[in-house]
Amino acid sequence: MKISKSVLVTLIKEALNEKKLTKKEKAGLKKLHKDVPKSSFTKRYGKEEGERIYYATTTKMAKKKY
Repeated sequence: MKISKSVLVTLIKEALNEKKLTKKEKAGLKKLHKDVPKSSFTKRYGKEEGERIYYATTTKMAKKKY
């Protein structure tokens, strides 16, 4: 499957223009980091991948909840 250059450029631009967290979301993210155990993610996915998934998941939760 080939992806055209214009589609690829559009996807990259969309990824780079991700919405920034608001102050309320940042505060909620800090609270989530205290409440959600990182160890369960690192046990399930390994150290490096688990940390990435942990931060991505908690960020998504903060955006949705706050």
